[in-house]
Amino acid sequence: VGVTITVSDGPVNGVSAGFDVEPAGLAYFSVEASPGGGPIGNQAADTSFDLLMRAYDVYGNLLDVGPNAYNDTVQITDSTGTVAPVVSAAFAAGELLTQTVQITKAQNNVVINVVDSATTTKSGNSNSFNVVAGVLAQFSVESSLGGGIPDQLVNTSFDIVMTAKDGVGNTVLSFSGVGNTVDIGDTTGTIAPAVSGDFVNGVRTETVTITATAVGDVIEVVESGGVFGVDPSGTSNGFDVSVNPASLDHFTFTVEPVDAPNPASLIAGVGIVVRIEARDSLDNLITGYNGSATVSDVTGTIEVGSVGSGVTTINFASGVYNDVLGSTLYITEAGAGNQ
Repeated sequence: VGVTITVSDGPVNGVSAGFDVEPAGLAYFSVEASPGGGPIGNQAADTSFDLLMRAYDVYGNLLDVGPNAYNDTVQITDSTGTVAPVVSAAFAAGELLTQTVQITKAQNNVVINVVDSATTTKSGNSNSFNVVAGVLAQFSVESSLGGGIPDQLVNTSFDIVMTAKDGVGNTVLSFSGVGNTVDIGDTTGTIAPAVSGDFVNGVRTETVTITATAVGDVIEVVESGGVFGVDPSGTSNGFDVSVNPASLDHFTFTVEPVDAPNPASLIAGVGIVVRIEARDSLDNLITGYNGSATVSDVTGTIEVGSVGSGVTTINFASGVYNDVLGSTLYITEAGAGNQ
């Protein structure tokens, strides 16, 4: 029958023929939870959820029929700036019953806004809701100042900050308290401690020490008791671990006078090949050592460079003397058991 108009004067009335009244032009949108509508509840940043959107005229009529029926798309934004997708599927008869979206930034009081793609003037907002971090998926390992860990010195402690994160990078605040720790390792296998202290609200600052040199050392962490790369894990940037030049402890002959390429019997006045390294108390090569040292022997005749030079000083480069294995030392007095 449709809409009719009735005219009455006391007992006398008249009724028009039935006709349709169709919705006016687009005025606004509703943005609700799907299915069924209603307020959007709190969401997790690592999980998608569904919206139900409807288009209405200024009188609250759904734009489902007539020349103003809405079958277009809307642009989608939110207060975190991370919602996706940013353009909806097409409405059908004024409704989009299921639009799947995901917001990847944890934040309170989030509001989704939609705007008609054609006019960019007609819009609508959702209710306010919270987006919380998802489940623990990974850890970041950074300098205590933030960002990459700079180069370090052997046997010298430094601080790192480890943060528990979900799959899209939000801090997992619930990873907190007794037992919420990580196992710590590194490329050298010498980092200590091997287990962190308890995290607090998803974050732990740990003082660590590495006792071996390395180029491009990487710190690896995994949720305690887990398998790195399988369970929630994380790695630092690569950084170098070197020896402090000031920590010289001893010299080590890595090629001795009794080693090849020296002959089995050394002859007075004939050059002797040695290779000597400057090392710290942990026996690490001090690559930053470029100093000099004095050589001597029990005969008192050792010289550097040539017989008669009178030189008894050797010079190190990057912690090594005579890396090219030249015949550089000379002793002119014969003797047994010389050293």
